[in-house]
Amino acid sequence: MGGVAYQKLHLIPKGEEFDALLFKNGHMEIYINEDGTSKISGVNMDKYKNVNKEFIREEFKDIRNAFMKAGYQKLNDEYTGSFHCDDCMESNIKVSFFKRGKIIKTIQDAGQGSPMPFLWACLKMQYLPFIYKLSFEKT
Repeated sequence: MGGVAYQKLHLIPKGEEFDALLFKNGHMEIYINEDGTSKISGVNMDKYKNVNKEFIREEFKDIRNAFMKAGYQKLNDEYTGSFHCDDCMESNIKVSFFKRGKIIKTIQDAGQGSPMPFLWACLKMQYLPFIYKLSFEKT
């Protein structure tokens, strides 16, 4: 899978909100920005190349709020839990938070060892393509 490359910034200004994030698990990569731009790639994700920008802007607010409530800035950079499944999307995740094109924080979780509020915020990202499908695509 291709990726988005950015320079890492090590200091996070207290209380600063991120303006973009990149979510990765073993099967998909989702980049969303508060301006509505997005890139969704991975297994069976080709149909999500032109996601509605207004949809992304609205969902971004909710997702950012979830990560802010989870206290992403104070979380460890890495977590390891006991849940391991080679075929499960939820087993290994990586989330990078951006401000003005620079990574301000990256959190990796192998086996769902991170705090539950963070995992719930990750679920919002993981299911974003499917929420979009239910909202905009006719079945």
